[in-house]
Amino acid sequence: MPILLILLAQIATLSREQEQRILQEAVSQVGNSPVDFIRATERHLRKYPQSTLRDDLERAIARAAVDAKDIPRTIRYGEKVLAKSEDTSLLESVARALVTFDDPPAARKALGYAERLEKFGKDDGEQVIARAQALQARALGNLGEIDKAIGKALQSYKTYPTGEAAREAARWEVRAGRTEDALRHYADAFTIPDPKVTAENRAHHRQVMGELYRKLHGSEAGLGDLILQAYDRTSKSRPQPPPEPQDAFEFRLTGLRGDSIRLADFRGKVLILDFWATWCAPCRFQHPLLEQVKMKYRQHKEVAFVSVTTDQDRSLVRPFIQELKWHDEVYFDDGLARFYRVTSIPTLMVFNRHGELVSRIPGFPAEGYVELVTGKIEEARAE
Repeated sequence: MPILLILLAQIATLSREQEQRILQEAVSQVGNSPVDFIRATERHLRKYPQSTLRDDLERAIARAAVDAKDIPRTIRYGEKVLAKSEDTSLLESVARALVTFDDPPAARKALGYAERLEKFGKDDGEQVIARAQALQARALGNLGEIDKAIGKALQSYKTYPTGEAAREAARWEVRAGRTEDALRHYADAFTIPDPKVTAENRAHHRQVMGELYRKLHGSEAGLGDLILQAYDRTSKSRPQPPPEPQDAFEFRLTGLRGDSIRLADFRGKVLILDFWATWCAPCRFQHPLLEQVKMKYRQHKEVAFVSVTTDQDRSLVRPFIQELKWHDEVYFDDGLARFYRVTSIPTLMVFNRHGELVSRIPGFPAEGYVELVTGKIEEARAE
């Protein structure tokens, strides 16, 4: 019997629920590694080529590839997803992956995805629009349309001033021979805080500024003044973050719906905090099991569950939960994960009625998860 027919017969005997259980067991064994998740999921799809979960799994692989910085898979799976739906986070990731290739076909595709991101990301705020415009600038520059690239980068900076937009403007201004403008924009980029810029990136930008400045002035004398002027210019509109609370129950978390909650409001209750992220593959399988636990306590008003996303890019959260049909009662961690030094996602924390942390469950042990969490909650209720 040909191999394909054997596989087709095999998948025909599986219900969607049976396949989900098989996949859940496989994924629960790979931990938080996106690389291992990709390998496990691709093995599953090879074993079950007619999988009814294929669309969901290809989307999950695309997201894991983004997290793993796997550019070929980000493009391959991301384009499969985007051929069927508009996903603003994948539009950005695929466009960003494509502009790393300095060739016209990739640039034209990147430009198309970035334009779609600008169109469909309007509800996600100015920062998403600005990033879409900065990606268009890179794609236009890669296509040799230098003046258009500069204009689009400056438009991005006007929409929302970021180091990425300033660097894109500077990059193409150098190509156009506009060295003074490029220096000013490189200095702006250098002084705008950006957690995605590594020390190596900053050292490279410093080197480029030095070379350009020496080319114009013969030495670096005066470069420091240029950078200080850029700092003053970019810091005027930079909001100052509020001081971080010293006690966890002083935290106020902003919600996806635009609301907010204080952890202090949960004193006197058993509180369960679920820390997760859109890039976390095991979180997808943990979620329905945690929902089972919530159902057990739906009549117990003294037990409260709070879903906390640790995503730095907040624009990713809404399309993610819409895709998976999760409830939108979600809150951003707003420094709480850092306060508790949460380094493993997912992580579940259980507090007793006195606000004391009594249990911490890092990762996702699929076997017996519902019973494990239920037991920890019951221990907290008994205190």
